[in-house]
Amino acid sequence: MGTDKKLRAALALIKKHGYKKAIKKRKLSHIYFRLGYLFGFYSTKVSKPMTKRKITMAVAKSKMLDEVLDKFFKGKKRAAFDDNEDKKWTNLTVIKDIRTNGQFKRYKLVERHIDRFWNTETIKIIFDPDYFPKNK
Repeated sequence: MGTDKKLRAALALIKKHGYKKAIKKRKLSHIYFRLGYLFGFYSTKVSKPMTKRKITMAVAKSKMLDEVLDKFFKGKKRAAFDDNEDKKWTNLTVIKDIRTNGQFKRYKLVERHIDRFWNTETIKIIFDPDYFPKNK
């Protein structure tokens, strides 16, 4: 019991001085690797000029993404990716190629995982054989 009180006192002292518990970084999810594979696979199927949005839209519309979603999402979360209700856009929205709420959710999932490590220039360098970076 005595050590319990000492421990609480030590923790209170630590909190008083502003120290916080260390936050552990989360490991990469296996979904990232699956989406990365699909991103690379569909990069060969996209017409030129190759853009990150074209590849992401191809993955979002693919049937292979359904298998990934089935593995990682269950119940209501999974049903949200198949929602066929029309996406409500404002007049300020320029690109309206995403028609349904489910397609938007798929697009954002792929975009979120791909943007974590890839940017537009990296994608062009790796996937587009006609692209050469400009010398600065």
